[in-house]
Amino acid sequence: MEESTKLVDESTEALWYVVHTYSGYENKVANDLQTMVENRHLQDLICDIKVPVEMVPEIDKNGKQKMVEHKLFPGYVLVKMVMNDDTWYVVRNTRGCTGFVGPASKPVPLTAEEVEKMGVEKAAPLSVDFAVGDTVPYLTNRGVKGYFEALKAPVVVKETEGKKAFHFDGSQLFRSSFSLPATLQDNAPYTLEAWVLNDSIAENECVADFTTSHDELEKIMLVNGTEPRCGVINHYGWYEDAGYKGMKELTGRWQHIYICFDGRMEQVYINGEQVSGKDIQLLVKPSQFVTLGRNAEGEWPFTGYLHSLKLWDEYIPLQGRK
Repeated sequence: MEESTKLVDESTEALWYVVHTYSGYENKVANDLQTMVENRHLQDLICDIKVPVEMVPEIDKNGKQKMVEHKLFPGYVLVKMVMNDDTWYVVRNTRGCTGFVGPASKPVPLTAEEVEKMGVEKAAPLSVDFAVGDTVPYLTNRGVKGYFEALKAPVVVKETEGKKAFHFDGSQLFRSSFSLPATLQDNAPYTLEAWVLNDSIAENECVADFTTSHDELEKIMLVNGTEPRCGVINHYGWYEDAGYKGMKELTGRWQHIYICFDGRMEQVYINGEQVSGKDIQLLVKPSQFVTLGRNAEGEWPFTGYLHSLKLWDEYIPLQGRK
């Protein structure tokens, strides 16, 4: 009996490979592949998936400048993986994927020099503790492994009203090296907690955007604005969003924001007071990254202080929070 033919040259360590996609399908391929990896528990073999982008300023039809996302390598997705026949099959059979880059579509990993030149992988600082006055371009994440990188200006650590915090002046945009876990997709329970101080609260300011989707009910975005309908949490819904009419009165004061969702009821608290409680249904989709300081579209700049930000993939009532 003849031995089966290997489809690829196997590797024992995770290396970066370039995958070709149909034009305009880059994010869909990345999201679908990420979901498949999580469903099949392949995170140790397919470790990272990226669609490299940059934010560039553009002038809209009204003459206003806004930040627009441009793909650095249109038609390509980068995948860090341990190459074998099984992982090759998973990637290659993702809808929208047309093959690996290499001679005769045979996967060839990027060299270390190519990875560095393309800016695919950057080292994050080991320390997560900062001193007042520090300028911080990277923020290490303590939950899902990864970090946030400043795409524009870094933040500066300052102390205000008795708390040490990262100061955002509206020019910052941080993007994560990790995506939103599959455990937070669809209508999954979640709990969000933050300490925020804003000394000049505008109508819409985005503290953190956990999703890159632009569609209705597919968004989890922490907002700190005076908009009474969606000035605290925004799901790109209408009824489902929540604001706080007294937000302007909190200018210059620390806000302890606590939002818990059990898969049906979403409760929103500010400084221990419940400001919203609604029966909602979410449709959260796979997300490529999380942003701090602006939303995924690069808009709604945050001008304030962020002391802490935590997100859990479970429902934790405020009364049960330790």
